[in-house]
Amino acid sequence: MLWIQLLSVLSEDERDFVTRIYEEFGEKMYNSALSMLKNPDDAQNAVSDIMYAIIRNIDKYEGEGDKMIRNQIVIHMNSIIRNISINAYNKRSRGTHRKGHYCRGHDSKG
Repeated sequence: MLWIQLLSVLSEDERDFVTRIYEEFGEKMYNSALSMLKNPDDAQNAVSDIMYAIIRNIDKYEGEGDKMIRNQIVIHMNSIIRNISINAYNKRSRGTHRKGHYCRGHDSKG
């Protein structure tokens, strides 16, 4: 998981903050992603993408109160899960469609 490796470049306070987010929201993020993606690997990748986005935008959370941070994280998390889920679904659909389309075309010629 890339986001875990990125913890080493953060300050101790930032590492603690990100770790707290994961401990508090990690299971919820995973379960939300799994319910949309229906695939454990895709769900885990979604959680990694969310954590990476939180680390990348960590400065947006500085100076905010706990309630405001929690609200921003939940909004951010839901948005990312939704977008990742849609992208993964579309990617799988295109792959299945192309594969099926190729096979149908191949069969009609043969």
